[in-house]
Amino acid sequence: MSRRILLVTATTVLAAPVQAQEFDLFGQDLVEGTLIRTAVEAGVTYTDNFFFTPENRSQDDGTGLLLKPSGAITRSLSRVRYGLGINAELARFDLPDSVDDYEDFSFGLGLDWQPASRHQLTFGTSLQLDHDPFGQERTENTSLENRSLDEWRLLRGDVRYRIGIPAERFNYELRFGVFEKDYTTNEDFTQFLNHRNTTGDLSVFYNYSPKTSAFVNVVATAIDYEATFPGTVDRSADEFRYLVGVRWSATAKTSGDFRIGYFDRKPKDSQRDNFNGLDWRAGLTWSPLSYRSFGASIGRSSQESFINTVTFINNQYYNLSWSEDWTTRFRTVVSAGYIDTEFVGSARDDEAITAQLESQYRLSRSLRIIGRVGQNNRDSNFGVFEFERLNAYLGFGYSR
Repeated sequence: MSRRILLVTATTVLAAPVQAQEFDLFGQDLVEGTLIRTAVEAGVTYTDNFFFTPENRSQDDGTGLLLKPSGAITRSLSRVRYGLGINAELARFDLPDSVDDYEDFSFGLGLDWQPASRHQLTFGTSLQLDHDPFGQERTENTSLENRSLDEWRLLRGDVRYRIGIPAERFNYELRFGVFEKDYTTNEDFTQFLNHRNTTGDLSVFYNYSPKTSAFVNVVATAIDYEATFPGTVDRSADEFRYLVGVRWSATAKTSGDFRIGYFDRKPKDSQRDNFNGLDWRAGLTWSPLSYRSFGASIGRSSQESFINTVTFINNQYYNLSWSEDWTTRFRTVVSAGYIDTEFVGSARDDEAITAQLESQYRLSRSLRIIGRVGQNNRDSNFGVFEFERLNAYLGFGYSR
């Protein structure tokens, strides 16, 4: 059984599309048996613009301590695997009169069952307890740093059923998923951001070879908001994506996924305009040597808006990465990204660029030193939303 299960939670990346963050419960392929994995990371983080403050206002730097424990237990049998995982992130900062210390948690549960050689059923669910950093999302361009953070609960469930094996000409995959995000603090204001996404996804694959396939993909998502901000129009909508593409893993060195098609968003309130246009997504990984790898991704994505008067956010993103194992102990990863963010239903348009260098030095099989430095720059046609932000981190990681 050569398969992996990914449970998903949500994250916001400044210069990449807002997307699901993979909760990799099973990790690498397992032999039969039980596996328990534990890890912990601790370090010091610094930024010269803690609240994402625009350049025309006084900015606060900040230093904090981060602790990130995680663990998972998985059981693998001949035709079924199941497991449970937990991640946490705890932070304490040195800023006076702020309430930006936080404790975030995520929990994942997964099942992978293959009742017969041509049939595979996977199930995953996750719960994430997280927050929006002050100065981002609803609190951008405000000066109420002593207000409690906007904390939220995100519940996700996903069921996939696949028929076929790579040696056959046709494979089929059906997916059903639910994503529900509810804010739990500052509810007089945040209640209007609560929403549920219900998604159905059908893919038909034509296999040129066991490692190369063309496919047709149809995705329908119903987006429902719990409440409407007074004086505005309901933002609930139905989204449809119709895509064709190619997926390949031609050699051990190169793999990729390219898809293009049509995107259509239909608001449920007729007072909001439909939005449609070209939809695309592409990703490529190239590993010319065993110790060197390059990655690239581009595409278009939709995002629910944190501004009540905006219909939704339309993103176009471009990302590059380079990882290098310089020795058996020392590794670096360089990444850069650009995103153009259109706030549909308003005149606002942002552009953001990020760059980051991460290095890891392995002291032993289980212990490593981790360092990161990155820069985030955002430009906007509204100057109050522009900022520059330097981030740095130094810590230790332990896993077994």
